[in-house]
Amino acid sequence: MTEATDDLLYFEDLEVGSAHQWGAYELTEEEIIEMGTRFDPQPWHLDHEAAKDSVFGELVACACHLQCVMSALHAQNPHPFAIAAGLGQKEGRFAAPGRIGDVLQLRLEVRSKRESESRPTMGIIEVDNTLLDQGGKLVYRTTGVVLVHRRPT
Repeated sequence: MTEATDDLLYFEDLEVGSAHQWGAYELTEEEIIEMGTRFDPQPWHLDHEAAKDSVFGELVACACHLQCVMSALHAQNPHPFAIAAGLGQKEGRFAAPGRIGDVLQLRLEVRSKRESESRPTMGIIEVDNTLLDQGGKLVYRTTGVVLVHRRPT
């Protein structure tokens, strides 16, 4: 069982509609090329000249790079949830490319919550995870389903 601490948000603490936003993750040219080379070797992730002829017109981050940035920003949450496990993702949308120099923030909003039928010490929440650029423009959004501890008695 998880011990209660002042800095964790438990199932009971999470209100539908509550939201938090934080982070400052800068996309660098080096990291975009490294991630593209390793995981999605498309010209628009690897080479400035080739990227000019793509629909993006310039070098952009690959999808898995943006998902990793979202994960890294989750780890910096100043209001961490008492998470037991991730149960999956519903919906996902890449709305705009991540470009060199973009500084990304993460916004979380609790979409729904319910008690777990099989685990009485836990609840299930759906959270909208939104990655925004420095101008507040939507880059990537997904809805995560998470198993969260209830506050220990």
